[in-house]
Amino acid sequence: MLRNLIRSAAFAVIIAVGFGVTPVVAQDTKMTLATTAPFGDNAFSYTPFEVLSREIEGRSGGRLSVDFFPGGQLGSVESIVNQARDGVIQAAVAADGAIASLFPEIQVLSVPYAFASREIAWHVLDGPFGQKLSGMMAEKTGLRPLGWYENGGTGIIPARIAS
Repeated sequence: MLRNLIRSAAFAVIIAVGFGVTPVVAQDTKMTLATTAPFGDNAFSYTPFEVLSREIEGRSGGRLSVDFFPGGQLGSVESIVNQARDGVIQAAVAADGAIASLFPEIQVLSVPYAFASREIAWHVLDGPFGQKLSGMMAEKTGLRPLGWYENGGTGIIPARIAS
């Protein structure tokens, strides 16, 4: 019996510039969020960003609204990361591999089978390690992760299962 299925996940980050560094002013502010993830009703990669957009708008009392551009409408993943870095848009969704050219340290999240479970991965990323990695990324690139989400996973199944 296989006692422990070891998983790894390639992580994606939502990165932003400007918001969170300066206080939200009384006037209405529009935030542009771009992703290359496909869009459509009940698309697994689209729905979370729809919810995020509604949460941002609701929690800011409507002072912050989100223009959401899914499906690569604003360009490739490399393009939207650069747009966020240059301040053209305020947030982009990108997998760790797309950020590695700007911040090689993020590749630590791509080490296969680094986490024994999703729960452990979330604990690590939501804890001091994730905070330190986010701070290093902000300092080195000007981009700050707003959050992490799973972008797939790989399981190991041996050729012979030990009993």
